[in-house]
Amino acid sequence: MKEDFSYFYTTTKQALANPNTIRQERKEMVKIMTVMRLVKNLTLLLILGVVVASCAHAPGGIAASTTPIDGREYSILGRAVETDSIIYILGFIPASGVNHTSDAINEAIRKHGGDAMINVTVESYTQWWILFTRIVTRVEGNVIRFER
Repeated sequence: MKEDFSYFYTTTKQALANPNTIRQERKEMVKIMTVMRLVKNLTLLLILGVVVASCAHAPGGIAASTTPIDGREYSILGRAVETDSIIYILGFIPASGVNHTSDAINEAIRKHGGDAMINVTVESYTQWWILFTRIVTRVEGNVIRFER
């Protein structure tokens, strides 16, 4: 044990006697601290990016149909999924058109050439980014055409 201590004492004494060694060790420590600071800043930036750019999802509703069926015969044309959205700059300045559920429903029906939708589900989600926010309404259901 005494030998280990004497080695430490000798190397410390030599290092203190040579100012170049102290400068070199200080430069190495500054490099290490700079890298550690960079890693810390990048980690904080990544965490901030995840917190600021996020998403929230909310169910909107379920409906049997978009129009009364009243026992009429119909044929199913296919499954439709359509969205409508609005974008806000800085979270409150509108930068695009309006976001209406009815617009998404009408677009889904129009694309399939139908008259109405059945088994309709609506959900909404919001995406927050650093400079803008996007609010989306998503409509999904079966498009039908009434038999005439």
